[in-house]
Amino acid sequence: MRLSPWAKRGCVLLGIVVGVLLSFVLVSHVVASRQEQYAPVGGIDEPRVLLKSSRHAVFSFPDNYTVDIVDPGHGGFTGFNFWRFVEQNKWEPSTFRVLRHYCTAEGSYLDFGAWNGVTALYAAPFAKHVYALEPDPVAWEEVATNVALNPQYHSRITLYPLCISDARSTRTIYGSGGMSDSHIYRNEDMKRKTNALNAIGEVQCYTLPEFVRLAGLTNLSLIKIDTEGAEVSLLPVAFDYLRQERPSLWLSFHMPFWPDNIDRDATFNQLFGTLASIYKYTWGMKTTGNAALNCRAGKGFCTILFTDKDPANMAEWP
Repeated sequence: MRLSPWAKRGCVLLGIVVGVLLSFVLVSHVVASRQEQYAPVGGIDEPRVLLKSSRHAVFSFPDNYTVDIVDPGHGGFTGFNFWRFVEQNKWEPSTFRVLRHYCTAEGSYLDFGAWNGVTALYAAPFAKHVYALEPDPVAWEEVATNVALNPQYHSRITLYPLCISDARSTRTIYGSGGMSDSHIYRNEDMKRKTNALNAIGEVQCYTLPEFVRLAGLTNLSLIKIDTEGAEVSLLPVAFDYLRQERPSLWLSFHMPFWPDNIDRDATFNQLFGTLASIYKYTWGMKTTGNAALNCRAGKGFCTILFTDKDPANMAEWP
């Protein structure tokens, strides 16, 4: 039987329609599978995280074990650009050494300022458990996605979209969003920085002792605090806890992010002096002379290890 030209056109059109419908069903199935695959794990009332982009790759840590990572597309020193530096051991090699030395199977690791998950994912194989906090809503989505991409660590990492501060409160977060510059204080230094005063969200905060109690954390071997200025207020209300429990402390100071209405040098010397009196060892910065001036040699940014565990046998220090 010969089909008329119109019948032939109808068959072609029907084939196209059927093909489109089958493609739609297939794509829907793939999207649903990806949404389930990249849902976050752990955490308290965290938002559902969806894969925003197909930009996905595998990178190696300095110890040569690999993690799956998504490039969030922020640009600049984030995403794949950042992870290439990690792979080449050009990003904070001292941080990796501290994590490798002080994260043990006997103690857990508290990571405040988890950012994109780099330190939480690195510590997961070594620490008894990793508790990671990230208050920046954009960075929170990134760390949750990156952790979700690595199911081998789901049972070893718990995420919290929370902050540590000087009191239980709701605080506004300022910054670029996901760019490792999020902070809670607005000052004259910040006014000179692009996007530094943009409000990017609000976050629930707790004191360090209160969070540890509410989360039921015990036997912390290491606490990392990298909070773009919040350390100036959270530390004084944490001293008693640190003095009693004595976890090693890997602490970043960000003096330019501190409030304008305080004497920054005097405040730094007071914080440093109290911590140095609590712990047996300090490491990571010249500790003789005026501590504040030593930190200002790094433009007011310095990271110091306070610990009772001798760091002398740690790998070569930068």
